[in-house]
Amino acid sequence: MKKQTCLIAHRTNSHEEIMKIPLFLTLVVSLAAVAKADEARASQANQLFSKTYKTSSLTAKLKNPRCQKGFWAIDLINLRESYSWIFVTFWTVDSEGDPLESSEHSNEFKPKERKTLATTISCSTEFGNVNINLR
Repeated sequence: MKKQTCLIAHRTNSHEEIMKIPLFLTLVVSLAAVAKADEARASQANQLFSKTYKTSSLTAKLKNPRCQKGFWAIDLINLRESYSWIFVTFWTVDSEGDPLESSEHSNEFKPKERKTLATTISCSTEFGNVNINLR
């Protein structure tokens, strides 16, 4: 059986070369590139985002947005000294303001407890375009 190969371009600062690699490695290289792009997007979101919400019945902080398995996840911290039920809605809208994707969570938090909330919003959506409502 003949090995299947694929041509792939590799660019360095000084030149570009074409490499011939086994076809199965092409998928590995592609997945690595997607993972690296997701890491970069999550890193940028993490640097830009840390938000505290304060109302008479809620004091919570959202921080550390990151990409997990292709979807956004974020940590929610109950800053109160008492138990709290916290309802969170994440959503995106199109250019006309119509809803596209949404993800809802309802959790009971112990005092000062931190939980990770996994959304169903794809990391292909910039985190800055994700709307958040806590209540």
